[in-house]
Formats: sequence, structure tokens, C-alpha cells
Amino acid sequence: MEEGLKKIKIGYKLRFNFLDKGGLGPTGYNILYFLIRGHPLTHVAKKLDLSYRFVRGYLDKIERRCGVNIVQRVRGASGGTKIRPCGSTLYFLYRQLSTIMDLSCSLFERVVIGAPYRNVLTVRDGYVFGMLDVFGDVDDGDVLIVPQHKNSYRVRLTFKPKVIKKREINGEIVTTVAILEKTSLKEGKIYLDPSAIGIYRSSTDRRTRLRGVNR
Repeated sequence: MEEGLKKIKIGYKLRFNFLDKGGLGPTGYNILYFLIRGHPLTHVAKKLDLSYRFVRGYLDKIERRCGVNIVQRVRGASGGTKIRPCGSTLYFLYRQLSTIMDLSCSLFERVVIGAPYRNVLTVRDGYVFGMLDVFGDVDDGDVLIVPQHKNSYRVRLTFKPKVIKKREINGEIVTTVAILEKTSLKEGKIYLDPSAIGIYRSSTDRRTRLRGVNR
């Protein structure tokens, strides 16, 4: 493929449509993101650089579109707006589909276009996911071991990858793998050094430690 085409980055705009009444897009998702974390509407509007009236009207519009109440107005000294279970479900459905789309875009860029891929994993909603280039011959069933430094202690993250593609670069095998697992890690990004990733291979007759594991 032409070198210029390898610079293509795949993007998307995710939107939930409720029949022919419109739907929930990125703006609505961002509003639900802060509501589910307990922020009052005034703080939500400020964080998103929107007016309170716009946010209030947007929530009313989503409720009319889907036909159910997704937030609850609470009166009294502790009054405000709390998200209902239906609103939480709508938020997590959008978030999970967004995670799948992110991984699909990364897969398309890396395998189909052949674009360089940064070795970055994303932690979101209890899952860690992403595409990695690993220096070594990785097979399905192997375990990737990633050294991490935290408060002067050295810990290791382990992942069971799905092999996507293998190729040879300068005489060394590089394996592209996909990661999608549940995790208790804090939300954010994990930046990895491909040369520091260890490979642990388990077989029926013996276990073999491959390169990088004892680092």
C-alpha cells in the first residue's frame, strides 16, 4: 500500500437512534457521563461548556425520544438531578459499543491499512483493550507479561492475547495481537514498550519461559 495511505486514521461518530425520533449522540453521552458520577446539572453544564438550559432541554429531548425517564428530579435540601437505572443502562450500552468501535478501528488501521500502531492499551468501564505489536512469536494461548513500576515496587500485568497477524521485520518476528479483558485497573491509558513485553508459553508436557519474562 502507498506510504501516504498508511497515515490514515479511522474515526467515527456513534449515535443511538430511537426509531425515527432522533437519538443519543456524543453530547448526550457526555452529559450522562457526568450525571452517573454524581455531578449536578450546573456542574455538568460548566464542564461541557454548555448552558444549564441547553443541558436541561437535551435531557428532556432524550426522554421524549426513547419514551422513558432517564433522570429523576429530587426536591428538597439535597435536591438535584439523579440518573435512573434506564439512564445508566443507556450510558453503558453506548460506552461498550464505543469500546468495540475503538478496537475495530485499531484493527482496521493495523491489519488492513498497515499503519504504524502505537502500543497503547485503554482501560475503560472495567475492561482493558487495544492492539499491540509484540517483538516475538506469539501464539493463541500464550500469556503476555508486562513489567510496571508503581511506588518503587515492580509489578507485572498479564494478558491473554488473540493473535491477529505475524510478520518479519529486520529478521525478527513481530506479532500483532488484540487485547480485550476485564480488569480492576484505573481508567486511562497504558503505554507499553514492545521490547519489554515478556511471553510465557504453557504446553501440556512442559512450560517454557520465552524472551523478556525475567526482566
